[in-house]
Amino acid sequence: MRAYYDEYALKYLKIQTKASKLVPFRFNRVQRVLWKKLMEEYLKTGKPVRWLILKGRQMGMSTWIAGLLYWICSLRSNRNGVVAAHKESSSRELFRKQQLFWRETPVDCRPMAKTNNRGHLEFANPNPADNTPGLESQILVDVASNVDLGRSFSLHLLHLSEFAMLNNPLPTLTAARNAMPDIPGTFLIIETTAKGPGPFKELWDDEENDYEKIFVCWVADDEYRIELDPDDYFEPHDVDHPRYGNEVEEQGRIIAELKVWYPEFTEENQIFHESMCRLAWRRKTIDSECNGDIRMFRQEYPTIPNDAFIGTGRGLFDSYKLADLAQGLNNDPPIEHSYRFNFKTEEFEYRKYGHLRLFEPVQPHSTYVIGVDPALGVKGGDPSAAVVLRCPELTQAGVFCAVIPPDDFAILLYVLGIIFNTALLAIEANEEGGYSINKILGGSQLVNNERIKYPRLYRRQDLSGRRDRKTDKYGWKTNGVSKDIMITDLGNAINKDIITLYDRNTIHELMNFQEMVSEGGRKTTGVPKGSGHDDLAMAVMIAYQMASRAYHQAIQPVVQTEKKYSLKWWEKTLDNKTRARSLY
Repeated sequence: MRAYYDEYALKYLKIQTKASKLVPFRFNRVQRVLWKKLMEEYLKTGKPVRWLILKGRQMGMSTWIAGLLYWICSLRSNRNGVVAAHKESSSRELFRKQQLFWRETPVDCRPMAKTNNRGHLEFANPNPADNTPGLESQILVDVASNVDLGRSFSLHLLHLSEFAMLNNPLPTLTAARNAMPDIPGTFLIIETTAKGPGPFKELWDDEENDYEKIFVCWVADDEYRIELDPDDYFEPHDVDHPRYGNEVEEQGRIIAELKVWYPEFTEENQIFHESMCRLAWRRKTIDSECNGDIRMFRQEYPTIPNDAFIGTGRGLFDSYKLADLAQGLNNDPPIEHSYRFNFKTEEFEYRKYGHLRLFEPVQPHSTYVIGVDPALGVKGGDPSAAVVLRCPELTQAGVFCAVIPPDDFAILLYVLGIIFNTALLAIEANEEGGYSINKILGGSQLVNNERIKYPRLYRRQDLSGRRDRKTDKYGWKTNGVSKDIMITDLGNAINKDIITLYDRNTIHELMNFQEMVSEGGRKTTGVPKGSGHDDLAMAVMIAYQMASRAYHQAIQPVVQTEKKYSLKWWEKTLDNKTRARSLY
C-alpha cells in the first residue's frame, strides 16, 4: 500500500459525499489521471513535484491532494506537510479532511498520533514512557497569507489551495520555496480556480519557471452533464448569444476535451451525443448558478485556460476578445526576432533574448507610430515600454520592454524611430523620465554632451502662460479625460477587430487593466498591485492615439516666432503693414 495511493485510498480512507455520507475514497476520472501522471512522471523518475493546477469548481482536487499528503505522512517517517488556503475557515476545512482520514483508518493500520487538534496532526508516540518514537511526521494547517509559512522547519509537502483568491500570495510562495529543499520526495501543489487575471496567471504564463501546468476542464467531470434524448437536441447558437455565447465554437472545444478525458469514446456519434449533453448542462448552469452571466460561468467552469483568467466585471477591455487573441497566438505563434541595443555602435543587434521584439520586417513605404510609457529606470522598478504600430493597418510591428535609464532610453528611441521610417514618436510626459526624454529628443537638453533632435516628435497643444495662450509642447499628456478617451478608443478597436496585436505580454496587461477603488474611495484605472505592470498597455494606448495623427503631424521645420512686442516683432509688424498698403 506504500507504493499505490489509489489502492490505499480505496481500502483505508473515507470521504464525505455531498449527501453527508461517509464512503470509501474511490478516485474519480480526474483523480485517476493525476495519479497516473504522478506515478509515471515523478515517483518513478525521482523528480520533485511542482504543480500548478488550474481547475473548475468542485472537481475533487482538494480532497485528492489532502489524501496524498495523508498517504505520504502517515506511512513514512520524518515528513512535514502543510495545508494552506486563502482564509482560515477554508484551511480548517481542508485539515478536517486529514482528521477524518485518521479517525476512519482501521485501528490496526492507523499511525500513533501525539497531537490531533484543530491545526496540528502529529504522527508520533503519545506515551513518553515508551521509547518507540513513532513516525515523527506531521501535517499542519496554516493560512496562505502567512509570509513565514514553513520557516521553522524543513517543508516536504505543501498544498496551497485557491491560490488566486489571495491578494498578494507571492511573498508566501517565496517563503515556502525557500523552506522546501529541491530534492526528490518533496511536493508543492498549487490548485485554484483562477478568478480572473492576477499573480496566478503570471505563474501560469511564465515559461521559465519549474512548475508543471495542469489544466482540468469541467468536461472531465462525469457529473457535469444532462442526459438528452436525440429528439431533444437543440440548435447551438453560431454567433455570440448574449447569454450562452457562441455555442458552436464552444461545442468544438468540448469535443476536443472529450477526446482527451474520455478515450473510451471511439465513435463520432458517441462524442457528438456527449457534447450535446454537456451543452445542455452548460445552459442550465449559466441560467441557475451563474445568474445568466456567461463570464461567471467561464471563470468558474473554464473550457480552455484563457476562460479562467477572464475577469467578471472590473476589466476595462473586452476580456473575451483578448482571450481569443491570446489563444490564436498560442495556436499560430507569430514569427518574431529579438534584438538588443548596442550603445557603443548605436545599433540594434540580433540576440536570442533581446528586449526589442519585432514581428515583421520594416516595410519601406509604410507609416509607423510609436507609443512610449517611460519609467525611472531604477533596478527592481517598473520597466519602460514602447509599442510600434504600422498604419493604416494598425498592426503591431514591434515592442520594447526593459528597465532602462531615461538618457539611454532617449538614444534608443531616436534610433528606433529612424529605423521605422522616422515614425511619429509619442512619449508620455510624466515625471518618471518622460519630461527628460522629451527634452532630449526635442533638442533642449544635452545627453552625453551632445544635442540630438528627433525630427518627428509628437507635439500637443497646451494652454499655458498669460491669457491661456495655446502653445506646442512635446509629449503625450495622460490625465483623467485623456485616459478615458484612450481606453474607449482602444477598446472599440479591439472589439471591432481593427487592431492586430502579436505580443502576448501586451494582451496580458490589457486583460489585467481594471477599474479600481483606492483606500480613500477614489476610482483609478490600471493593473492591481501584485498582478504585474501596465507599461505595455499604456504604450499601446498612446500608439493608437498617434495612429489618427500620423498623417497631419508630418516632418516639419521648426518655425521661429518672435516674442510679442519685442523689437523684431515690431519690425515685422510694420513691414507687413507697409506691404499691405503697397497693394492699393
